[in-house]
Amino acid sequence: MTALPVSSGSGSHSVFPPPANHTCFQCGRSFARVYILRRHEAAHRGQYPFWCKICGKGCLSTNNLRRHLATHTGARDHQCKWCSQKFTCPWSLKRHMRNFHQDKA
Repeated sequence: MTALPVSSGSGSHSVFPPPANHTCFQCGRSFARVYILRRHEAAHRGQYPFWCKICGKGCLSTNNLRRHLATHTGARDHQCKWCSQKFTCPWSLKRHMRNFHQDKA
């Protein structure tokens, strides 16, 4: 397992990610934290705590709901600094940068 570098105020050290030893009995997916497993299992049961008032889609967190709402509003708040293309989610921009502008970083 590869250590992830983490910086601190007095220097830097390595931290290993926690092992993904909490497994969903329904699909076999593993999680590092038990609370994430519990949230995942609730999705299997259709128990979503947050619901889109526009289309009725269920979400597991307020962050997921906020990202989903951007699909209805058309909001694209994350813009590429190289080609000005806009994205609804920061990871979509990150994927775009990796795929199209990797040599410019």
